[in-house]
Amino acid sequence: MKLCTDKVVADWLALTPRRVRQLRDEGVIQEKAPGLYDLRRTVTRYVLYVRKGNRADLNRRWYQPRPWEGKLYRALRVKSWKDHMPTFYPDKFSPEKHTWEEIAQTMCQSELVHETNILMSFLPLAAAIPFGAFWVFFLTSLGGALFDLSLVILQRYNRPRVLRLAQRRSPRRVKG
Repeated sequence: MKLCTDKVVADWLALTPRRVRQLRDEGVIQEKAPGLYDLRRTVTRYVLYVRKGNRADLNRRWYQPRPWEGKLYRALRVKSWKDHMPTFYPDKFSPEKHTWEEIAQTMCQSELVHETNILMSFLPLAAAIPFGAFWVFFLTSLGGALFDLSLVILQRYNRPRVLRLAQRRSPRRVKG
């Protein structure tokens, strides 16, 4: 692992050092130590960020609430545990720093990431073939998938509320 400064990262990515620091602040890339980055990992994260456009379309059918979700959330008592869940990037969900629409968009992106993590959590099962101990691999994979599923549920539970806040806060248009 080679650690390098923001200037070296900027040269590799054809960016300015200031933009590298902005990407760090946005959570796209991460420092390994203050002012130092793992070059290989930073380049990989940046390429993935650029490739996927870092956007999930809030208006797509996939992100719309389903009629049965309310019953599921009540049965799971989501309201009682939702405030105890971790937030990886609290600044991304801060109404002081972002509009409610931006927060709802971030929630869609988070949902997509956690849904991908659910699928990826079962990849270690392939290691059960050469190593044996299928149940160990299965249970740890299932635990990881259930944790990410709880975060997907949380995003879907809160998004309609955030969108209602956005609608209430949007400036009223004067007809005339």
